[in-house]
Amino acid sequence: MQESIINIVILISFLIEVVVLLKLEKVLWGTYYTPLNFLMIPYTGVVLINILLPVSLDFYPFYFPSILVWSIGLIVFFIPSLLLGLIYNKHKPEKKEFSDPATFKPLYIIGFVLLAFTLFYLYGKTLSLVEIIGSDEFADETLAKGVWAHIREVLLAVMILSIYFVNKNRAWLFILIFGVFIVSITYQVKTWIFVPIFAGIIMRLIAKKSTLKLKYILYTVIGGFAVFFLSYFLLYVSTVDDGELDSNIMGFIYNHSIFYLISGTAGFGADLKAGILEQAHPEYIFAPFCNLFSLIDGRSLVVPINSLYIDIGWAGSNVRTFFGTLYVNLGLWWTICYVLICSTVIYSLLFRIKHKPSLWALSIFSFINGLLALGWFDFYFEGLSVIEIPLILLLFSGLMSLKSVSFKNNDSIHPSTFKKKILKV
Repeated sequence: MQESIINIVILISFLIEVVVLLKLEKVLWGTYYTPLNFLMIPYTGVVLINILLPVSLDFYPFYFPSILVWSIGLIVFFIPSLLLGLIYNKHKPEKKEFSDPATFKPLYIIGFVLLAFTLFYLYGKTLSLVEIIGSDEFADETLAKGVWAHIREVLLAVMILSIYFVNKNRAWLFILIFGVFIVSITYQVKTWIFVPIFAGIIMRLIAKKSTLKLKYILYTVIGGFAVFFLSYFLLYVSTVDDGELDSNIMGFIYNHSIFYLISGTAGFGADLKAGILEQAHPEYIFAPFCNLFSLIDGRSLVVPINSLYIDIGWAGSNVRTFFGTLYVNLGLWWTICYVLICSTVIYSLLFRIKHKPSLWALSIFSFINGLLALGWFDFYFEGLSVIEIPLILLLFSGLMSLKSVSFKNNDSIHPSTFKKKILKV
């Protein structure tokens, strides 16, 4: 009884904190589309789902004290927002609109050429490899390493920008969006299906090209589950004897979708309840920078994948949410230092966008927020993509802003990882 009361107090206190921070962010920045909100709101939704899961699904009960780590983490993350927000309000500039680039030619030329080469390459590999398309093994042999891994990163940047720029006069961009989506499905890492889509949508919301409506949220939720069914459809239809999905496989896919959704919150809760079972690896958090240095001095690459799977009832989870992964690998005080620095950098980008809107700042800021939006699952700033994709977005922004390129703003003439993190069950 006492434990239940404590759990209720923890949850209600957290929900009150979320509402207060949500309102403060709106007061400080004049918008709800802020880094803290992109990190906080999805986690809150997933936690509530995790708590309300029926016993029949065989997941273990949620461990409420794990919420306290997020409660502290969100407050620390908010401190740079408060300081920069106060400065912004003291010297608030006139509202400025985001303008389209001088040309779209670099986007559709580079995008279509690389997409065509990638699809042709994947088709050739399906004929020569014994691995099944849609499997982890096929991804390892194709898009997970070498030059094709870097081409995939470029295509993800193309997808982000295409989602942002697409409209009825640029319908050709849908070809790029759908093509890159197919490539991402083939790669079989759900994160890199969702992140570019989230980033493109966030760009549109911030630039007021789109408005957030309830139906769009429902479409996103439905689309997320559809991605799971499509990705596993590719795998299981290729392996079952009759080429069809029976009720058992459909049930497995449904349960696995729920498992993926709560793996971070339930996994961190189970780990914290057990007293943190894995050994701390600070190098995992700084893996992008460690691996950049490895290219210079030849040191061994850091592969920031948690090898410890903790049983959460239906299967084992190796992910611990954004703050959970930091806490496990850095401890309390170093986590606070990291979050303060990380939040300062991200909110500095928001400050820059508010004072001087630009495509490069908006695209990089939105990409980072796309990673934060998946913080309910894991910490996604330890892959080389967090450096490579922003650099590619910066390059595209520069190419499209060149004044000397012809066909400026003429839409009618255009037709448009380092690390793989998955849950192995």
